[in-house]
Amino acid sequence: MLRAGVGSCRVMRLCAQRSRARLPPSLAPIQPHSLGSSSCGGRVHSLVRTPTNACWPSVRVFSASTVAATPHRRRSAVDKRIEKELEEAHDPELVIPMSHHRPRMPESIRSRMKAAQTLVESKSLEEANQEYQEAFRIARSEHNPIGEYLCLQAMSKLEMDRSSYMNAAYHLKAAIDIFDQQAAIVRAAEQVAERKHGRQQEEDDGGDGGDGDDGDDDDADDREDEDADKDGVPLWFPMSDRQQMRTDLLACYLRDGKLSEAVKLWNDLREQSDVSMHHRRNVMSPASLPTQMLVNLGHAYITLDDPHRAIDHFAKAAADARSAYNRDRAYAGSLWKALSGLGHAHIVAGDHAVALEKLMEAAGLAEEVEDMGVLSDTFYLLGLLRKAEGHPPQAERYWTQAVRGYLKLENPLTSQQRYMFDALIGLADMADSREDFDRAFVYYKRALASALEAKKRPESMKAFVKVVDVLDKAKKFDEAARFQKQMVDYVSEGSDVPIYSDAVARIDLGKRYRGLARPIEAEGEFRTAASISEHLGKNILQAKALHELSSLLILLHRFGDAQKEAKIALRLIQDDPHSGEPLAEHLGNLALVDSMTGSHKSALDLAQRACEEANKTHDRESIARALHVHGTVLSEAGESDDALAALNKSYHIFKDELKNDRGVGLLSGALGHCHMNLKDYEKATTFFRNQLRLASAHHDKWQITDSVRNLAWCAFHTNDHQRALELFQRHADDAFSLGQNPLAVQSMRMASNSCRIMGLSELSDQLSFLAEQLQLKSNITHRDRPVK
Repeated sequence: MLRAGVGSCRVMRLCAQRSRARLPPSLAPIQPHSLGSSSCGGRVHSLVRTPTNACWPSVRVFSASTVAATPHRRRSAVDKRIEKELEEAHDPELVIPMSHHRPRMPESIRSRMKAAQTLVESKSLEEANQEYQEAFRIARSEHNPIGEYLCLQAMSKLEMDRSSYMNAAYHLKAAIDIFDQQAAIVRAAEQVAERKHGRQQEEDDGGDGGDGDDGDDDDADDREDEDADKDGVPLWFPMSDRQQMRTDLLACYLRDGKLSEAVKLWNDLREQSDVSMHHRRNVMSPASLPTQMLVNLGHAYITLDDPHRAIDHFAKAAADARSAYNRDRAYAGSLWKALSGLGHAHIVAGDHAVALEKLMEAAGLAEEVEDMGVLSDTFYLLGLLRKAEGHPPQAERYWTQAVRGYLKLENPLTSQQRYMFDALIGLADMADSREDFDRAFVYYKRALASALEAKKRPESMKAFVKVVDVLDKAKKFDEAARFQKQMVDYVSEGSDVPIYSDAVARIDLGKRYRGLARPIEAEGEFRTAASISEHLGKNILQAKALHELSSLLILLHRFGDAQKEAKIALRLIQDDPHSGEPLAEHLGNLALVDSMTGSHKSALDLAQRACEEANKTHDRESIARALHVHGTVLSEAGESDDALAALNKSYHIFKDELKNDRGVGLLSGALGHCHMNLKDYEKATTFFRNQLRLASAHHDKWQITDSVRNLAWCAFHTNDHQRALELFQRHADDAFSLGQNPLAVQSMRMASNSCRIMGLSELSDQLSFLAEQLQLKSNITHRDRPVK
């Protein structure tokens, strides 16, 4: 407690005046204005509350005029009397000497804050925030730290009400900085006042003794005091305000998911628990923190995978809450929070028996509280325990009850939203494991809706991935693509600039579109991803996008475009040898393009390099793919024996080692081509039929279309022209729908040839005319794949 009279108040004012030069303009003390005297018979009275904001604290002050009227020999007795009154009132706040002049809040700030408070009461939070921002701007321009401080406090409370905890934390940190700057002025003034008070006592005890120099110094101090008295006394807020702000900041960190910052702040608070404050009741200690803060820290340690520290905090919270509950049953909710958290921590720690004991006690309290949210939380935790114990059916029943309860809540808490999300994901995972994909989809979709509604991006992304995955398992590929497109839009939503994750998501979506035989959409996503990556300077990501684009263009037989993109991708990879990106597939794409355009020597060199790079990785699938490319290039170059050796080796890796049916289907087509080049149409037909069977099982339209074309060629070479006509016509339709216009034109011409051989001249002419029109319309400039 400050002990100072008139002289000390003057020195405090002088110290504050001198301190302004050391502070930024926005943090300098305000110039006080007279509000007139509001004495209460010289006794303790409260600082006038601002009527516009509940954040303005009630600060008990000790009028310096009262001290001035009291002789020095009686000052100690007065201080003791005031101190006793504060003790009886259980007032923990800092007592600050104050003159009869109080700092006035400028009307421009006061009116803005009053308007903001009115808007808050009418639920117009955005407009209220704008008013507070304007009031803060005025306070800063007028160098009014009290105005700044109160605006920041009000804005932090508003942001917390809006669940914008990141912004609230920003305002709280700024308010704490202002508090510390101004409190430093008060502390410095106190030290000067104490020295002055000590000199005054020496004068009272020693009369007029002392040397002349000291007298001169005292005269100078008195003159300075008289000058400082014109400015009034610096007034600041109680230390309990700072304690509350740091506690609120801790809550914001926890709710915003910044757990490392929360734990750091918590440890800082604990380290300061033994630091002496101006009043002994202001000492910060873990025991004096609200039970809710202990519970929040416990949950933070659970998230940080430190259940034992979580147990310590929950146990302390439970002890405090139980003590309060024994005095008043109204504290049942606080005790439930502590016990349920303690049970959760024991689940994570693997102490299932203790967890069950705590949760059953919490369940009893949940019935006493009679709150649907509390009851639902209890069901969720019991389900979590049963799942950890290996009893999925019981866990499913508990989680179903929890979700039903959560859905009845109009305004669920953040923790309840998280628990409902986890319960829905758990229920969906159980249904997924039973291959009940329709039920799993319903739960995943509901979890996605709850995450989007709560604006939780990580949970939303997790739910999107789960939804797409279960739709793939249910073979609902088009619907999966629809949700994946929504996910891509969600990733880029709200961002004015391209972001890395947007490019990654678009590459994945492009691959899905390619798999669904939707080449136009696939090409658009790949090109967008490449553009975003180039803008961000992410060369490796750009190379991946261009590689996938070149693979699509090869399927479309647009070999010129494919070669261009493949060369750029390869150059980007080679420019960054330490990227770790495998070269084999990039070399393989370029080899295929060269082979299809007749550059067989270059293609063979590239294919050989692709095999060497794949062998370096020791990855069997990469090796199998490189052998596939090498065998295909050898077959196109007419080296059928070497081609068969490479293709057979790749075939057995896919079939026997990797158990990869898609790979087996691809190799069946490649082996069939090789045997067709050797004019062994019977073996070729066998391989092509196997290719068609496996492609149909996986709904691979590209391979289905390719196998139909291959079977048509086999039928044509074995003089089964009726069969060839049917297959060529089917292939022409399918290829045209896939955007493979060069192949569609070729098949229509071959169908026309089959008709002519069978004597169907009129139909042959019609098909030939359609082929010419399609080629003109498509403006095909590249060479068709040679027929062998």
